[in-house]
Amino acid sequence: MTPGALDAKTKTLISLALDAYIGAERGVMVLASRARDLGATEQEISETLRISYSISSSRCLAASAYAFQK
Repeated sequence: MTPGALDAKTKTLISLALDAYIGAERGVMVLASRARDLGATEQEISETLRISYSISSSRCLAASAYAFQK
């Protein structure tokens, strides 16, 4: 990834969250490994994945509400 306002580790963690969100298993493996190589801790990777899970479950809950609209 090219340099910019965000460092490479942050960009990789964002990419990891997005791959987890869409269910790209291979991408999650590769990006988690890359994040570790860039200095990410297990806590940072875990929190990134928890955020992705939280957002994806919120999306499901929001859409589910339409099942009960009159």
